Amino acid sequence: MGMLDRFSRYVTHALRVSTLFMAGFTALYYLYVGLRVAFLGYAEVYALAGELLLGVSIIALLVVLYLLTETIVKFIAGIANLAYWWFVPSNWIIDPLDPTSVTNEGKSSIVANFPILQVVMYTVWFILAAIAVIGIVNFVVELSSPAELERVRQHRLARPAIVAVCLLGGACVPGVLMLTGAYAPMVTIEPKGYQIRFNFWVHEPNITLYNETWLDELDVHAANLDIGTADPAVLLQWEARCPNITYRNIINGWGATDITDNAKAVIATMIAYEGNGTLDGWRGVCFDFEGDNFEFNASHDTIEGAAQAWIEFFDWVDAEEVANRSGEDISLECISAHAQAVDVPFDGDLDLQTEAMHLAYYPLNRWTTYAPMIYRCEYREDQEKPYGSVVPGDPFNSAYEFYCDLHQVARAVGPGQRGAYVGMTNCSCYGRDLDQWEYFSWGQKGGLWNLARDVLICKHFELPEVTFFLLYTAIENGYSMGGVFESYSPNFLTWMNETVNGPGAPTSFQIQYVAGERNGIGASQYDWMYDANRPEGISTLAAVLAAAIVVEVLVQRRAGKPGPIASNRGSP
Repeated sequence: MGMLDRFSRYVTHALRVSTLFMAGFTALYYLYVGLRVAFLGYAEVYALAGELLLGVSIIALLVVLYLLTETIVKFIAGIANLAYWWFVPSNWIIDPLDPTSVTNEGKSSIVANFPILQVVMYTVWFILAAIAVIGIVNFVVELSSPAELERVRQHRLARPAIVAVCLLGGACVPGVLMLTGAYAPMVTIEPKGYQIRFNFWVHEPNITLYNETWLDELDVHAANLDIGTADPAVLLQWEARCPNITYRNIINGWGATDITDNAKAVIATMIAYEGNGTLDGWRGVCFDFEGDNFEFNASHDTIEGAAQAWIEFFDWVDAEEVANRSGEDISLECISAHAQAVDVPFDGDLDLQTEAMHLAYYPLNRWTTYAPMIYRCEYREDQEKPYGSVVPGDPFNSAYEFYCDLHQVARAVGPGQRGAYVGMTNCSCYGRDLDQWEYFSWGQKGGLWNLARDVLICKHFELPEVTFFLLYTAIENGYSMGGVFESYSPNFLTWMNETVNGPGAPTSFQIQYVAGERNGIGASQYDWMYDANRPEGISTLAAVLAAAIVVEVLVQRRAGKPGPIASNRGSP
């Protein structure tokens, strides 16, 4: 066996093992994670189907690459494996120019919290890069030998290529149809028959900013306010003018200890005013889990330490309810992102919340209400001022994306604990005067009707209340996040109540699956990858590599040859 044959054989084995490794990784990353999410029920059925079919399609493509290692163009497998590892599981972990999030110390949270994971991902990437380079070198060497080129052209191209095309075509078609939206099924929404309550984020607590019609609407419909004050004098004004409203105080601070201490002080004050008969509309407190001040490392070295501070706070609230409120609940609302809801249920760890730096879904079931910010409408700097603009599919997503996000949270917490922040009102897809494009089978065209359909999706998932963002218009960078009364109508709540709670509200309607907006298993895939920061995750990847080597050895033994190149040496 000549030097060229030996070099080519080793290159072929390396390419085949790396391709088998990527196939095994894909089976876990898409199929194992997808089936586990399916078992837990955290993904909408069509979104889940799309992810599973994508996994099958990728495995089919990897099989094609494996077969191509029998041909002169085997170097393609090396390049494809390297690109796949970078663009799918790696770039959001190891690209320092694209940190997933930033801590209050200015570092990527992945750099700060998952250092071993970065080493693992870089190690695999460099190995795949080395294999890709030697594959290209081997291709150049073979091209330089006319006799070798003729031999591989005759004996290593036809049959594998035909088999590859058949495999790729047969296995990828269903996934391609789902992923491109060529197959776009209808998703049925079935709002439940109860009265959903309306809540508002009130960043402007000055009651003089609200006209009499708006205040009448809030009072008649017994709205709840998440209000940015704990000043009893201000709250007394609201209660005097709108005796039917209730409210929660928005709590801030710096780090878990400071925030919970502030909450205790506010709760103690509110209980005292309740006890002397001064205030009677108070429900509790709410926490907006975003920003540096809510990151766990603002006050603790570990996320577990921050979790213990919150657990102690929950225990304190439980004791206050018994001692000073005759057992009546103090409402605790957690305003957060939706993606971390699957964190603990998926595998019992806190990886997703560690990456996000915000501890919002642990311990589960201690918050009265989990209210994720599902803002599918927003503005971007390249849009028209003041209300953004509407382009199909971009920059805002459809009702299907809203449905998928809410589905994720609704499976993590019980019906009585579900909430949602909906917005931004009078912006892009909720814009009153902006042309709307998305499909619907009930209602009318327009941003206000989009908002109503999303509220009905909330009723599909049995949310006791839905929060509109905003009550009073806020101008940010020249863009308007519209207050609902100014934006839509002085009788906004009357219209919304009749539309979603009244006798004419639909018992069923349909929205359309949108391939690019599916929220299937992405968060759980990240969660699974973060395990590679620990021995169990590293062992899993090592086991996949070992399995790839074993499969390659068995394939060669079954063929009765040391390698594809050497076996053809005697051919004419």
